[in-house]
Amino acid sequence: MAPSVPRTRAAAALRMKQISLDNQSHMIRRLRAKQATEKRESTAIKKEHESTLYRTPVSVLSTFMKWPPSVPRTRAAAALRMKQISLDNQSHMIRRLRAKQATEKRESTAIKKEHESTQVALEASHMTIDGLTEIGLCMSKKIERMKAKKQQTRERIRSAIISGKLVSKRPKIRSKNNT
Repeated sequence: MAPSVPRTRAAAALRMKQISLDNQSHMIRRLRAKQATEKRESTAIKKEHESTLYRTPVSVLSTFMKWPPSVPRTRAAAALRMKQISLDNQSHMIRRLRAKQATEKRESTAIKKEHESTQVALEASHMTIDGLTEIGLCMSKKIERMKAKKQQTRERIRSAIISGKLVSKRPKIRSKNNT
């Protein structure tokens, strides 16, 4: 597979996680609102009990203080607290995933910029190579033409020598042995 496919899948997976975490954060807000409402109700009930306690005689008060809180209220409070803890953990996870996604996005943009600069440098080197190749071809053609001219000149000189038209104007060098 091409290297871009896993990145695309990873990005899609991160996006799906973000959507689910956004939905969870909506649920977190709803549950926190519900917990706040129940807390207000609990506070109101406590105030009502306190006002009732001040009116009750001391003997009744001492027996009332020994009773444990009702089981459903305790379980409900514990369940709400557990929900709040799990939602806090989820929101922490959401923040971590968003930070990770932002980091990956920054890395991706850095990689894209590096790729673009590499692409520009590669195109420039290709243009340079093309230019040098063209210059080399021109030089090769010139060299071939010069060789052809040189060969033609040699052939003319030979034919002139053979036909006797060319007489050397240089003085002959006498060797030292002859004189």
